[in-house]
Parts: sequence; C-alpha cells; structure tokens
Amino acid sequence: MNSEVIELLKKSEEIAMKKYNGHFSLMRLNFYNWKFCFGKHNKPTILVSGNSMEEAIKNAINFELLKQCEEIAKQKYDGHFTLMRFTTNWKFCFGQPYTYEEIQHMTTGKTMWEAIQKGIDKDCNAHSFYKEIREDG
Repeated sequence: MNSEVIELLKKSEEIAMKKYNGHFSLMRLNFYNWKFCFGKHNKPTILVSGNSMEEAIKNAINFELLKQCEEIAKQKYDGHFTLMRFTTNWKFCFGQPYTYEEIQHMTTGKTMWEAIQKGIDKDCNAHSFYKEIREDG
C-alpha cells in the first residue's frame, strides 16, 4: 500500500470517528470496482465507488467535504455558496459575490476540493468581502 493511500485511510478514519461512531467500510467487488462507505455497511450514510481503492476513498472524502460545505451554508448563509472554475484554478466562498473585486477575495485552489477546504477553514464568505470593501472604500 502506498503512502498516499495510507494518508487517505487515516483521514477517512478521522471523519468516521467524528461523525459516524468510527464506522466505515472499504470493499473490493472485483478487480476494477471498489466501494467505500461511511457509516455501517448495512446502512451506509455515504456510499461511493471507484476504479481503484485510492479513487473510492478520495471520492468518499470529497463527498463528505461537499456535504460539510452544504451544512455550513444552510446553517450560516441561507444555503448559499459559490464555486467558480477558471482556466488555472478554482474559487470558493459562502454566499454570493456580486463584483469582480468580491470574486478576488474568494479562496483559491488548484482543485475544486482544495478551494472548498480553504473556504471552510477560513469561513470565507461574501458578506465579509462586502463589509471589507465598504470599509476600505
């Protein structure tokens, strides 16, 4: 098992311990089909597949990240978040930016998942952009 898979399994275990009472399953159905789920295998909360063990685990972690994003948006930002794809990167924030200047304040990542994770970590939100811009201007 390579080190990236081991790191993914560690991250999966952390998520499972925090949200699913430590339950997660990784199943190999055939040579090209893996399934991963958080929760108990007979009643999974998240069930995803992949062509490899690594892909199945990544898909589950990314799905969990998107679920977390949606929960935060519902709790704090009337359900709104913005994700944008540009030529060289992704941008993310909670709420809705309206101007070019506000878009520049969004978190940036090389991947969609990196941009979302940074946005969650920093609580990046359009309301704070608007406030900052008004105070500076």
